[in-house]
Amino acid sequence: VTTNLDVVDATDGLTSLREAMAFADTVEGVDTITFDSAVFAGGAESLIRLTEGTLAATEEIVIDGSGAVDLVITGDAEGDDTLLTGTEITDLQNTDAAALANNTQVFNFAGDATLTDLTVTGGRVSGFREDGGGIDAKGKLTLTNVEVSGNIATGDQSRGGGIHTEGTLTASNITVRGNAVTGEDSDGGGIFAEGAETTIEDSIISGNRAEGRFGVGGGFAGFGLDLEIRNSLIADNFATG
Repeated sequence: VTTNLDVVDATDGLTSLREAMAFADTVEGVDTITFDSAVFAGGAESLIRLTEGTLAATEEIVIDGSGAVDLVITGDAEGDDTLLTGTEITDLQNTDAAALANNTQVFNFAGDATLTDLTVTGGRVSGFREDGGGIDAKGKLTLTNVEVSGNIATGDQSRGGGIHTEGTLTASNITVRGNAVTGEDSDGGGIFAEGAETTIEDSIISGNRAEGRFGVGGGFAGFGLDLEIRNSLIADNFATG
């Protein structure tokens, strides 16, 4: 990836993350996307703002942000969210609903996906049974050195404000904070995992919330899975109703 702009333009001589993911979907096998360290040098240069909607992949993919400095991918299309001081992370508690209306889900993976060394923020899905404001993964999801913060899923029976996964979830050194689900019977403000194994280690899940009648799992909710959490902190999450 050689530009932080969210564009699709075959003539500009640059490769956006959206273009790289689209190309990866056309190639058989596992594809790895990396970032030009000379371009993604930190601060505003390392911020990718999604102005063209959700980033989606149907084939197995690896998105490796280790070549960038503090890579942040935000669903805040218009840049009008209130941010946590000194960061590019959306502060859900202090952002008006009107400002969130232009936000989009960040990642939607139909197949297996691996993410390393990046932050996912400002993601939003809205509507009945809409899942995964930051990340929605149908296959195996592997996260290493990833922060998923300031994402939301709104609407009745929404699941996973930060992360929703239906396959195996393996997470190491992740931070999941300040995410939310709202609406009746909405679960897993930080993470909602179902249907397979979930392993989380050396991680923090904090300050997440599930709001609305019958909502459960402010920090984490999981059904029908084998769960192992090691050397991690789960604190200051809450569910209401």
